[in-house]
Amino acid sequence: MTASPGPTPSAISASKSASLPEATPILKSTLEVVSHLRFEMVNGRTQNELLGFIYVVDRLAYLVAKGAVLRVQINDGNFKEGGTRH
Repeated sequence: MTASPGPTPSAISASKSASLPEATPILKSTLEVVSHLRFEMVNGRTQNELLGFIYVVDRLAYLVAKGAVLRVQINDGNFKEGGTRH
């Protein structure tokens, strides 16, 4: 009796490529999901940074406007302690 030499390289290659088409759609959908999640993370961070910048600009505009109103009230003598008008 002679021993079998085992599978040939072409048989091994054929068995690997036979299972590849099943894995390809799964791999493709996984890559799409990972890509989408990465985009969402970057996009979300960008939106938060933009909202933070808008908040700072808005607060600075408010501060400047309140300063102008306060300056007019003080110049007109229309301001008393406690911030109320009389």
